[in-house]
Amino acid sequence: VSRTELEAQGAIFAFDGKHRFLSNFGDGGAQMYGVSFTTVEHAFAAAKLDPNGGVFTRAEVLAEMERIAAMSSPGEAKRAGRRRKWDGTQPNEERKGVLRPFLRPDWEEVKLDLITELVRRKFADTVLASALLATGDVPLWEGNTWGDRIWGVVEKDGVFEGKNLLGEILMLIRGELRAAKSA
Repeated sequence: VSRTELEAQGAIFAFDGKHRFLSNFGDGGAQMYGVSFTTVEHAFAAAKLDPNGGVFTRAEVLAEMERIAAMSSPGEAKRAGRRRKWDGTQPNEERKGVLRPFLRPDWEEVKLDLITELVRRKFADTVLASALLATGDVPLWEGNTWGDRIWGVVEKDGVFEGKNLLGEILMLIRGELRAAKSA
C-alpha cells in the first residue's frame, strides 16, 4: 500500500506523539492470570510463558509474570519476553540448573488470539476506548523504523511493506467498540 493512497484516506502511520496510546508500549495495560501489567507489551512478554506451568510450576510461572509486570519499561519487558531458555531463577538468585524452554509450546498457535485479547482489555478503559473511537474510520498503520513487518509495517520508497497485525487488531476493536456503543 502506498503512502499517497493512505494519506488520501487520512491514515495514522505511527503510534507515537498524540497517537502513542495506540502502541503496545503506550499507556494502558491489561490484567492476565491475576497479574496487572502497566502496558500491553509487558503482558505480551509474560504471555509467552506457559500459564499451566509446563516445565515450570505454576507458582514459578506466576512469579516470573509478576517480575515482568514490575519491569520499569515496556522495552525491558520485551527483552525479557524474547528469551528462549530460562532456569527459573529471579535476579540475584543463584542459578538453579539446566536451562529449560521459556516460550510456551503452543505460542505460534495462540499469540495472535492472546495479543488481540490483551489489546481488547486495554481498550476496556473508557478514556482509551474514547480515544480509539475518535480516530474515526481512518486506517491505522503501525509504521516503524525497527523492521517489524509482522505487527507493523516498514516504509520503503513510499510503499508500506508488512502485515500490520497490530493496526488490524486496533481497527477490529474499534469496530467492536462502535458496535457496542450503538447497541
